[in-house]
Amino acid sequence: MSGLPMYSFEIKRNGKKPIEVTVDENGQKSVYLFGCYLSNRQIDALLPRMVADRKATNNRKRGAK
Repeated sequence: MSGLPMYSFEIKRNGKKPIEVTVDENGQKSVYLFGCYLSNRQIDALLPRMVADRKATNNRKRGAK
């Protein structure tokens, strides 16, 4: 790969409420919630692992049927 992420995301801050991050991955949207004091850099560092974990969970559920 060229080092480009396979998803895009949008960060929505709501004051003291949790930060909503909407991830668009190949047309599929997911919403992740983070604590209100994380920086954009910290969120950017955490997202790849969270997206990969969600994919792995979905694959396990599909295989267990």
